[in-house]
Amino acid sequence: MGPAEVAWRGTRAGRGVVRTISRTGRPSEAAILGTGNPDWPALLAAFRSARGRPVLLDRARARSIALHDRQASRSVIDAADRVTHECNKAIHITF
Repeated sequence: MGPAEVAWRGTRAGRGVVRTISRTGRPSEAAILGTGNPDWPALLAAFRSARGRPVLLDRARARSIALHDRQASRSVIDAADRVTHECNKAIHITF
């Protein structure tokens, strides 16, 4: 592969990356969602109902497990809260 081909391949690969990255250095909403003007309430509803994605633990199953073993469920939630708290500290987010 000669210098011209290296430059061509690099330019071609870079164009795809540049198109999907916004000025902030993060992927744009259009690249992630397929539209530049997302309907956030509809996207949240779709996420909560698990439309378009597999679910390992749906709400009904989670409720059943929580009712069966409240202490174990509380332990899992407490652990998740600790992880969330530590992650937020690491990226300096306060709520």
